[in-house]
Amino acid sequence: MPQTNRLSNDVMKRVQESGLNSRVARRILVLFLFAALVPTAGLAFYAYSQASAALTDLNYRRLRLDAKAAGLGLIQRLNWRADSLLRHANLLTPSTGIDPRLPFPRRLDGFRSLVIAGEQARAQLTPDQIDHLDKSKIVLQLSADSVPFMLAALEGTSSLLIAHLDKERLWSGIDSAEHYCVLTTTGSVLYCSPEMPAPRYENLSLDTEKNHRGEFSWQVNGEKQLASYWRAPLQANFASEGFIIVVSDDERDIQAVLTRFRQVFPAIIILALSLASWFAIGQIRRQMRPLERLHAGTRQLALGDFSSQVEVTGNDEFASLALSFNRMADSLNKKFHLLQALGELDHAILSSEDMDHIINLLLRHIPATVACDTAGVLHFREGHPPRFITLDADEAADAKSESEVNLESAEEQKWKDQPWLLVDLREPGAGFLSHFARGQSTHALIFPAKVGERLDSALVLICPEPPSDRNGIVQTARSLADRLSAAGSNIAWEGKLFHQAHFDALTDLPNRVLLRDRVEQAMLRATREGLSIAIMVVDLDDFKQVNDSLGHSIGDMLLVAVTDRLEQYARSTDTIARIGGDEFVILIPDLKNDSAVAIVDRIARTLCTGLARPLDVAGRLISSPASIGIALFPENADGFSDLLKAADAAMYESKKSQRGGYHFYSNQMNTDILARFELAQEIREAMEHGEFFLVYQPKISAISGEVVGAEALVRWASFKRGLVSPASFVPIVDEIGLGGRLGAWVLNTACAQMAVWQSICSESFAVSVNISPAQFQAGEIVNQVRDALTRNSLDPRRLELEVLESMAIDDSGNINTILAKLRATDVGIALDDFGTGYSSLVYLTQLPANILKIDRGFIVNLVADERQQAIVERIISLAKVLGFTVVAEGVEEDAQARMLATMGCDVFQGFLFSRPLTVRDFEDFIARRNGSTAVSTT
Repeated sequence: MPQTNRLSNDVMKRVQESGLNSRVARRILVLFLFAALVPTAGLAFYAYSQASAALTDLNYRRLRLDAKAAGLGLIQRLNWRADSLLRHANLLTPSTGIDPRLPFPRRLDGFRSLVIAGEQARAQLTPDQIDHLDKSKIVLQLSADSVPFMLAALEGTSSLLIAHLDKERLWSGIDSAEHYCVLTTTGSVLYCSPEMPAPRYENLSLDTEKNHRGEFSWQVNGEKQLASYWRAPLQANFASEGFIIVVSDDERDIQAVLTRFRQVFPAIIILALSLASWFAIGQIRRQMRPLERLHAGTRQLALGDFSSQVEVTGNDEFASLALSFNRMADSLNKKFHLLQALGELDHAILSSEDMDHIINLLLRHIPATVACDTAGVLHFREGHPPRFITLDADEAADAKSESEVNLESAEEQKWKDQPWLLVDLREPGAGFLSHFARGQSTHALIFPAKVGERLDSALVLICPEPPSDRNGIVQTARSLADRLSAAGSNIAWEGKLFHQAHFDALTDLPNRVLLRDRVEQAMLRATREGLSIAIMVVDLDDFKQVNDSLGHSIGDMLLVAVTDRLEQYARSTDTIARIGGDEFVILIPDLKNDSAVAIVDRIARTLCTGLARPLDVAGRLISSPASIGIALFPENADGFSDLLKAADAAMYESKKSQRGGYHFYSNQMNTDILARFELAQEIREAMEHGEFFLVYQPKISAISGEVVGAEALVRWASFKRGLVSPASFVPIVDEIGLGGRLGAWVLNTACAQMAVWQSICSESFAVSVNISPAQFQAGEIVNQVRDALTRNSLDPRRLELEVLESMAIDDSGNINTILAKLRATDVGIALDDFGTGYSSLVYLTQLPANILKIDRGFIVNLVADERQQAIVERIISLAKVLGFTVVAEGVEEDAQARMLATMGCDVFQGFLFSRPLTVRDFEDFIARRNGSTAVSTT
């Protein structure tokens, strides 16, 4: 050992003297040591592991034999006690006269006590245990919570002999094992020998249900224990799951023989390590010194010192590597400034939209990257002569001159078609570059930069003579010229993107994004200077009809024509924007507060008049007036969104009151629109939640006074608002696109109710249902009616469909076709609100209807107004001639009813007779009105 220590100290001294400061040197040394250490350590480890494994396996074999021997010994003890218990059980008969509730007085060797139990003990046993007892066998029950006991059946009785085992004598004293535990099959501890800790059941690595033996290890007080277990099968002999016996031993006792090996092993490793170090350090010293000089030169190069040179003597590989390094440093020194220039140019291209900045940056880098007398950039501008920007290499970095030049078109085309070209400045064709032919400057290298197919710029280098390193200069200058192309393309693309993002593609007007920016800028200026601004929302009134009838291409042409007309009437300071569809917005900025309304009013009048005049679109004269809404800042709103919303509300008010006109915004408009919007949302929810229901207003015969029909009317019982007036929600239903859906529901519900009345009433009366325009426009009304009649097995004569007179007249051809199909099914067709559409009476001869309902407007003043009487009388006379049944709506006075009856009216409907009723109230009304023919569903 002393010799080993001296050798180790000598090696460490040599390591310190060798100057192993680099990571490569240390790595080589570690590899040498590793090469010596690994075989020795591997062999030692292999031997150690093999010996340890052999000892462990041998010990496990011994433990398995001990566990099985101990288990067999315990089984033998149990068998001996079972035989003894059977013999004593056979001696007991019912004639002994012993009270089974008292402990058996006799004692038996190996048992602590004997007890005779009655039928209740047998009831607690499993069927297998009872079967075992019936075969005169012993049943064993083991539990960690109680003393183990055996059961034996008493012959000729249902009583059992219970024998509690002496646990200490049963489990202890097994000669085949020193440390052992007895466990139940569920892991509960029955017994453990002294100083033997109970193993955890989960440590048993094998499934005891399928394997009777196994081994495992576990920690006890930080010491590893090796153990083996054996499961004793007792099912056949004792109808018991049996027990598991675990035998254990300390691993330290097994591995004691390996202690000496572990003591010798470190000394062997140290000796191998010292010898490897002795031989390695000498070789490393000779190789690492030139490598360290190369490393130092590389670090200088990384810091930007490209003049760094490495001197290495000799003719080996290190000398060759040093020469290559020096050539690389020279090349990098030449390329570094170019890469720096290209990097700065790329950053500037991505972050700047100013071409002048890109050109100035490029010219500042030219002297450090290309050997030339003068460098310049020829920049072409659309609509202007090209300009030539130069930077003299001898002047300051930011000293440049700029001048416009004349370039022949042929010369420009020649430049455009060449990647680069060389021009002799002394020749006549040198053009504007000829004035650079002074002193030794005789040639120019030109590198065009194109954007697409357009010549955007050109890099010009003035040289004293044709360069000798032409390839290097061309490659460098071409890279710089490509940056000019990229900059031009980026600026053009940015301009295109900006235009696409801020202008409408069809009309080339500003879109909503640009409009917002200009409005907000105008607001800031108006706030600062105490001015006002106005915006007008202009919406074409008949644009949808143009699209539907003439096609979208004509519609687009109309929008372009409207744009031209708006630009004619708008001021030069105004902004016209298209924010979608046929909706335009005009921004009128910088208005004085005292004259703002007057100026905007004059502009609005001019626009309304101008837009009302027909436009020539593709050879067609199209008249498309516009409705205009106007809002002022700061009077009506203080932000763009609110101002636009206010103008939009005013525009809708204009459409509602006078199409083709204009309106200024008022606060009441906004309140009404908000309330209307909230009501529309609640209507959608009501459709989903089933809040609508039908009521029925009776129709009374003018002759008999009996009920001859009813009109089904929709009502809304809102969860939030209560009962909502039909005048409030019916107009909105069609606006929000639910007219068809609600109309279909009314039709189906009314037919279902009419089918109920048809089945229980002998009288024939009809229910009329109002048909909305949306149902006709969808083109499904005929199928809907047929399906409703078929589904409810309803007589078609029990159903009437009421159609507004104005709707029938607006599209009489299409309506006639649909109504004719409906009349063919025997469904009644009624013209509702007749007389309000101001239509010619001649339409009565053309429409396939059989009922005419006179509007309540003709009935209100009927008694007092003789002209009304004349009109109503002639309407009824004409209708009777044409075969119509006449119904008068809104009859509220007896005098009105008598007068209408005198004129020949057939049916009355109004509050004089009844308001609209629920189903139950309607049935009661018929019962009172029609007597014995009343219907009832109750």
